[in-house]
Amino acid sequence: MFQAELGITPARYVERVRVDIARAALDAGHCVGDSARRAGFGSAETFRRVFSSQLGVSPKAHRDRFRTVASH
Repeated sequence: MFQAELGITPARYVERVRVDIARAALDAGHCVGDSARRAGFGSAETFRRVFSSQLGVSPKAHRDRFRTVASH
């Protein structure tokens, strides 16, 4: 039912929510490892893989890009 209603599996939905939480932590200036833990990823490496897969950029590159935009 979940997939029929939302078009994605429950596992993929949880993964997306975790990436959103971790992205917010990165945007707030937290390091990759801390962001991964806050979002419930089992390891920073798993977080990096999932984040890059979903967003097409590494977590560090995302954080660095956000800080650059924020500083202007």
